[in-house]
Amino acid sequence: MTATLVAGMLLDRFDARKIVLACFAVSAVGFLAYIAVDSFATFVAVAIVLQFASRMERPATAVLALGIASGPERVVALAWQQSLRNLGYGVGGLLAGLALLGGGKALFDILLAANAASYLVAGALVFRLPPIRPPASTLGDLANRTGYREVVRDRATWGWRS
Repeated sequence: MTATLVAGMLLDRFDARKIVLACFAVSAVGFLAYIAVDSFATFVAVAIVLQFASRMERPATAVLALGIASGPERVVALAWQQSLRNLGYGVGGLLAGLALLGGGKALFDILLAANAASYLVAGALVFRLPPIRPPASTLGDLANRTGYREVVRDRATWGWRS
C-alpha cells in the first residue's frame, strides 16, 4: 500500500512516462541482482525493492495508458495492458516450471537476465511515447489543496458511516 500512495503522489506531480521508466529500470536492476543473491537476507532486500517498484509501476502504467488513449479506446488500452501482464506472468511461470525440471541455477540466471532485458525493451518502447502531463500541473495553487490527512479523516474512505 505504501508504494501505491507514493506512486499517487508522484503521478500527481510528474510525467507518468518518467515514473514508468524509473520503475522499469529498478526492476531490470533488481532481477539482475537476484543472480548475485547469496543469502536469505539479500533475497528479502531485493524482493522488497522489486515489489515496491512493481506496486508503483501498476498505477503509473495505467495513467500512461489512460493519458495516451481517449474515449472508448481507454478501456481497450487497459484491457491490453492487463492481458499482456497476465501473458507475461503465464509465460514466466511456465519457463520457471521448466527450469525446475532440471535446468539448475544457470537456467534460472538466464531467465532472470532475460526478464531484466524485457524491462529494458519495454522501457525503450515507453520512452518513445509522448509525455503525460500530470494533473497537479493544471490545478494551479498547490497551497490550497488538501493532502492525505483529509483522506485519513474521511470516515467513508475506511468504510465507516457517519
